[in-house]
Amino acid sequence: MEKLLSGVGSLLYGMRFTMLFFYVGLVTIIFGILGKFLLETYKLMSTLLFGELEKNGNWDTLGMRGTCSPPFKLESKGVSADQILPLPFGDIASRTMVPFSHILWAACWLGIATDAVSRARTYVRAEARKKPGTVPPTALRVAEVINLLQLMRNNVHDAASECETLMKKAEGATDELLSIGFAIKINNLKIATSQLVSQIVNQCLLIVGIQGYKNDSKLSMGRHLRDALSASLMIGNDRIYATNASLLL
Repeated sequence: MEKLLSGVGSLLYGMRFTMLFFYVGLVTIIFGILGKFLLETYKLMSTLLFGELEKNGNWDTLGMRGTCSPPFKLESKGVSADQILPLPFGDIASRTMVPFSHILWAACWLGIATDAVSRARTYVRAEARKKPGTVPPTALRVAEVINLLQLMRNNVHDAASECETLMKKAEGATDELLSIGFAIKINNLKIATSQLVSQIVNQCLLIVGIQGYKNDSKLSMGRHLRDALSASLMIGNDRIYATNASLLL
């Protein structure tokens, strides 16, 4: 036992310099990341401090209250050239902003629809337990709404997977992100999911009935319905249809 402890002690003593260099390196990396963060924060704060930020309205909406997105006007002064992105906005929007925003919003709406369907299934199962051996009439509606949910989920996963694949390609080989076909597909994802989430939540509300309409019910669909109604308005589906129409010409 003494030999074992002695061996362990010798091993640790021999590794003291290795561990020292490891910790020094780790601290250096941490301070490097922190320094970069502080530098970028300083640049942002400089822009805000030496500029003018004006709030132009409030955010009092039917749903999506958590986003808290009141309009602001930022007039920046004394901005240096290194704070301006060198790429054209059109390329940035096509490569990242538009696909990322549509996919993330679609995923959010998929979550709303999934929870609404879960509550509808909970209600139907409770009804089935009241009369063993019989299938409640609303079970058919649940089967229909699950079909819509599967369609919605497949659309979101397919778009996210394709976008990830294109993003992983080597630089210079990602021109497909700028293609008309990909732009239309991402726009159609937004349109389709924003319509499906409202359709699914409404169907689930009909299944659950008054328990889904009441705000104090465990099966309440109030928040789901309010948030789902915003989907086709943020950004308006008509605007996206108009964009697709011009791309198809």
